[in-house]
Amino acid sequence: MQGYELFQSIEALRRLGFPTIEIHPMGVPAAQPGKFPGFEFARLAERERKKLRKALEGFRHVTTHLPYSGLVPFARDETVAEASVRKIRDAMEATAYVGAELAVLHVVAPKGWTYREARPSIVRRIREWGDYAARHRFTIAIETGYPASVDEFAGLVKDVGHEAVGCTIDVGHQRGFKELSGRTTAQDRSSAAGVRPTTT
Repeated sequence: MQGYELFQSIEALRRLGFPTIEIHPMGVPAAQPGKFPGFEFARLAERERKKLRKALEGFRHVTTHLPYSGLVPFARDETVAEASVRKIRDAMEATAYVGAELAVLHVVAPKGWTYREARPSIVRRIREWGDYAARHRFTIAIETGYPASVDEFAGLVKDVGHEAVGCTIDVGHQRGFKELSGRTTAQDRSSAAGVRPTTT
């Protein structure tokens, strides 16, 4: 909930009767205009971690959205990638700690090499994350958006081929798939005329 403090937003969703909640192990707990509240697990004291886990009790489903903004986990230079990978691992630790059943993952565009060149490294890294998820009894869902092709996206999920890794569809990202965006002009993509050719 944008503009709300973390625990305030959790409580508001509970009062509204939502059975499912997604939390962000990224960002800060304080209320900020136009931003979702979040947290960095490594920065939380044990008492705050316990408070968070307690606050989530009673929701039927708890999910997390792994960090992505400003990160380069698939950079060609491993030393550049490592800081980003560490943030994602920290967020997966948070996912396990609060007992979430699913973590949404953005595949961030690789840095310093093409997608084709980076693909084996991307597959290997996601499989490693899948191993962690399986050990801690949650699933990773790769969100649509990148690679920017239906075939490449589906191919990536298939190549990862991990029991703890699947996918999730963000309908707002579908307009970016080249198989769809090529059927209409950029200025028409949000119009009724633009939607028709992408659904046939």
